Amino acid sequence: MHLVHLLRKLPRLRSLSSEQCRDLVSAQLAIIGAHRKVRSRALGDLVSVADNRSAGIEVQDPGVAERVAWAVLVASNHGLTRPTCLVRSLAIQQMLRDRGLPPGQIKIGVRWQDDEFLAHAWVEQGDRVLGDSPSHVATFDPVTDMRMVRF
Repeated sequence: MHLVHLLRKLPRLRSLSSEQCRDLVSAQLAIIGAHRKVRSRALGDLVSVADNRSAGIEVQDPGVAERVAWAVLVASNHGLTRPTCLVRSLAIQQMLRDRGLPPGQIKIGVRWQDDEFLAHAWVEQGDRVLGDSPSHVATFDPVTDMRMVRF
């Protein structure tokens, strides 16, 4: 089933640049690595992996960070798996590190919606949200003490 699905997308893949194709392959590999991390570590430990020193750093080339986020989102929507927001965030961080950029911070937010408790993860690099829309993440209340989510 996946092969047929991927073959249908070949014409669109041909329209991508070689750089975009490399980014998509890197993103898929980063997503696979992030899946492994999520299965083997507690949530609080995963989020504390974020490099807090980079929280206020402005990136010299924000275009690279945007390309990384684009690649992870496309690989998430059209790749081998449909990763959770936490897996996507970890993949974005890893790709940023691989390119020598500050990995930013993974943020966790929570909210109640229709009697359901929801949580969401995203990456912030400086004052920018990567891989998500600022308006979407603004609907969540940030968790400020990650000791609360260690289990």
